Amino acid sequence: MFEYRKGRTVGEVAALFGDGVTLADRTYVEDTETGSLLVPAGGDGPENPGGSYVLRWHGRAIGVDYRITRRDDEHGDHALFTLSGPGASHGALLRAKVPLVDLTPEDATRALHVAAEACVVYESHRADYGPGARVTDPLDPARELSPADFGYGEIAPVTRGAR
Repeated sequence: MFEYRKGRTVGEVAALFGDGVTLADRTYVEDTETGSLLVPAGGDGPENPGGSYVLRWHGRAIGVDYRITRRDDEHGDHALFTLSGPGASHGALLRAKVPLVDLTPEDATRALHVAAEACVVYESHRADYGPGARVTDPLDPARELSPADFGYGEIAPVTRGAR
């Protein structure tokens, strides 16, 4: 299960993802059982809500893009994150110097599923998106997933000073 963490420095967190990776954030989520990590690589700006993450999956740094849509539906008012392009994120390449990676379709799907879990846990901890953040199911784009769908209990947002 992913846990929210805060590194002492941005450089310390970047080192977790490998040589050459540069980051602007020292908060991330980590699954200590699998060694998977997810950290934001940067956003596209307020006019184009989205950005990129860096996922460490099976020891490799992989860029993943995301889009944010504000939704008000049966789940209430929440942010919906839709992930795409595992291994082919030009945003992560430009922002964090994460090289493009060729993945088989099966590995891309597996990596996207891990990134979806990590994303919804990470964003649920953020006061600006959580606790109602949801992520589009990589296996069924018509379905939205919450932390509960991955087996997590209620996640309380971390205040800005603590992040």
